[in-house]
Amino acid sequence: MAEKKRSYFGAATFFVFLLIVLLIALMGRYERTRRVERFAEEQARFEALSESLPDMDEVRRLQVVLKYRPQPLDTVARRQVRNITGRRKVYGSDQVLTFLSMAFDGIDFWQDIPCIGVDYGRNREFLGMLAADSMATPRQVRESAALRAQSDSLTGKSMDMLQPVDQEVHKLYGALRTLERGFAETLIMVPPTKRAMASDENADRLTWMHPRDAIAAGHPEEPAKEARVALTDLEKAWKARDMAAVNASAKRLDVACRAMDPTGLMQSEEEIDAELSFSQAAPFVRASWLFFGCAALVLFGALFRVAWVRWLGIISGIVGLALMAWGFYLRITLGFGVAVHNLYESMIAVAFSGMAICIIIDLARKTSWALPAGGLAAFIVLELVDQMSGKFDDAIGAPIAVLANNFWIHIHV
Repeated sequence: MAEKKRSYFGAATFFVFLLIVLLIALMGRYERTRRVERFAEEQARFEALSESLPDMDEVRRLQVVLKYRPQPLDTVARRQVRNITGRRKVYGSDQVLTFLSMAFDGIDFWQDIPCIGVDYGRNREFLGMLAADSMATPRQVRESAALRAQSDSLTGKSMDMLQPVDQEVHKLYGALRTLERGFAETLIMVPPTKRAMASDENADRLTWMHPRDAIAAGHPEEPAKEARVALTDLEKAWKARDMAAVNASAKRLDVACRAMDPTGLMQSEEEIDAELSFSQAAPFVRASWLFFGCAALVLFGALFRVAWVRWLGIISGIVGLALMAWGFYLRITLGFGVAVHNLYESMIAVAFSGMAICIIIDLARKTSWALPAGGLAAFIVLELVDQMSGKFDDAIGAPIAVLANNFWIHIHV
């Protein structure tokens, strides 16, 4: 009788898991279909842009300084696009393509394209958006009288003291200003001069500059002028949709910037390859789904008493840990040599440690609860920090001080 109940319970649990996965897949497919139907015109514009500029490999290797660290334009583009839109991708477009379109095609191209992420219903009402929409156009943000009135009412108040819904008002106008300026403050790619390095111990992080400022800062005139001209030519080639000229200008710009880097602050080709691999592989996101699979397989193996299913789940968990370890290794070598230096990495470390402990417990005691519980918990934590990467700050950058009274410090210390 007990065996029969176990079989029924196992079958029911299996179908519940299957139903959850099916619902997630159907919801994702519905959302993608809805976007394609609703934004068919925008989708067509980006498909045309992708066809005319299909090869971003040379451009994505250009180096830009963000969070005090030189890094490929690919990394910066991913971060900036997500900050502006609230999505990893918009209209299925490559992030570098989207970023450079925002920078070079400018506000005229993007004026009436939904591209500024809006999370809160009240702000969507201010902007005249539909309840199902999640992005506003720059024109909507600029011309909304209700949003402007709300912004004016917040004048003089500290950002940290505002409710999240009011913080978003400031973020919306910040995104609008960034689009109107064409990311001018982001394209910081020329290293500091020898004189700056000699006089300021923090110059390697704080005194990088835009190519247009290189001559005034004291860099040699020839490479400084070449960098400025190459960036101008890159913009012209982009607007002309000339892929060959875009790649040629990007290469010239990179060579000119490296000629102004006598102390070797810029990343090597090997480091660029490693960072591009990290960004494209998304090891922590992939590990989260391996942990979900681990939890499901171990649970099913225990319920149906099938040993090979249980071991398949354990292997899935170990592969997930290996993937996370690889991701941590790359972040340490690419960053400042610190394993956990911000809240994002703190939460990642919590998921990694918890999953490792659960695997050890399962192998040592052959329990049926440790891996299902640990796998699901790790999955939830990793998905949470991925979806809230803006709050947790997932950039590879300088260490962020974590106060002793911060809630998260108690999790990993």
